[in-house]
Amino acid sequence: MDSISSAKSSIRSTRGFEWFHSLVSPSKKLPNSSSGRRYGFSQNDSEDNHRFNPDGETSSADDDSSMSASKPVTDRLAHGAKKRAQHIIDSVNFGDRSFASQWMEDSFDDVALSHPIVDKLIGFVVSKQTQAMVRAIIKTANSFGQGFRVTGAKLFKSFLLVQKFYESIPKPVSTKAIHDIDLIDNACHYFAFALVAYGWRGLCYLGAYGQYVRGARDRRSNRLAIIRYLRLHPEDLLGYEYVIRKGASFQPSYYIARDRSHKAIVLSIRGTWSLYDAITDLVCEYMPWKGGLVHSGMLAAAQWFYTNIIPQIFRYIHHHSDIQKFIITGHSLGGGTASLLTMMVADHIDELRVLANNPSFSLHCFNYAPAAVSSPDLGKRYEEYIHSFICQDDVVGRLSYGTAMKLKELVLDSISAYNTLGWRTVMTDNTAKKVFFDILNKRRDYLNNITDSTYPSVSFIEPMSFSFY
Repeated sequence: MDSISSAKSSIRSTRGFEWFHSLVSPSKKLPNSSSGRRYGFSQNDSEDNHRFNPDGETSSADDDSSMSASKPVTDRLAHGAKKRAQHIIDSVNFGDRSFASQWMEDSFDDVALSHPIVDKLIGFVVSKQTQAMVRAIIKTANSFGQGFRVTGAKLFKSFLLVQKFYESIPKPVSTKAIHDIDLIDNACHYFAFALVAYGWRGLCYLGAYGQYVRGARDRRSNRLAIIRYLRLHPEDLLGYEYVIRKGASFQPSYYIARDRSHKAIVLSIRGTWSLYDAITDLVCEYMPWKGGLVHSGMLAAAQWFYTNIIPQIFRYIHHHSDIQKFIITGHSLGGGTASLLTMMVADHIDELRVLANNPSFSLHCFNYAPAAVSSPDLGKRYEEYIHSFICQDDVVGRLSYGTAMKLKELVLDSISAYNTLGWRTVMTDNTAKKVFFDILNKRRDYLNNITDSTYPSVSFIEPMSFSFY
């Protein structure tokens, strides 16, 4: 017994010494994934010295010829891998790389015509993609502001009454019970992948960063945060981009990793963190797509991933027969983008299974608090591929261009109603309050049910989503 207890105390003292040693003597820098570079994945972190970005390269023949021997070997490997993936790009038709920027320019030209001087000045200092984003935001702001000429006091009173109205509405449980324990296990597992897409800053915000950077030489490293948080081998973090890239509109940060425990390759897309991410959120006007309506900014972001990142992932799957799943995940903006990207990839699931040489190869998307991105009819068509997890009263999964415009209409109706009934009377008299709530309820039903609505609502992928209290 004495020998056992002495051995235990020796182990404890050794662990304590290792902790102290790692704190005062930082470890060596972990190497980047050579496998990821061979397959053309970008490995860009704002804190890393290696800043090569093959996705930022143009595809002209002049660029191909400019790959001289003076370039780093890793750069040439990644560039060559992207060229070798060209046959996969052609075989599944990944579409036009300029889809997002071209659509934005075509869709919001009327803003340039109505504000020519402002548009010209903006064009002098930003890229064409950013200029198109600014046009979209101006158009959205103009649409929301039409007829919305009220004082701040009236607006405050209206919001207070609208809030009381919604608090009076019963909240029945609208989602089904979950009996699939494997689904919950997988959702919990991939939540970690979605969370750490925010990098070291996200972990710092959550107060959990210290335990993952202790003993690290590069503490402000997104790559290191991902590796340590997920306990990955450095070789399994295939690619990542955490820098402001050229023409960074609609290009959220992301990383790609091997999940060996589940025999999967994972693409995790970061949610809103930077100014560019916030602007992508605000480009929220609807776009018709696949017979439904979708959030235009997130569709543009999904298309960027589809044309620039997915081909390398397909090629990697083609050469690694032990991979049996492709998982796409994200939180908030990343979740909404992941949903639309999954729809794009799902349309080519047969080609993907041929490339994987596996007829049972699976594609799945796990989203956490995703933004409202799709009309329900479109989401229904892809429900077998997408699971969304929403907190019960989370506004993000319910806020869209349509719901914002309907809220504006309801606010204006409430101002008209309390001007007639008297705001103080509505607040203190139950009879007047009931009349006021009846008016708002009728208007709400009308706005939600008219078939020719100017502002139809979109949502998260609702048919396969689950809410938690």
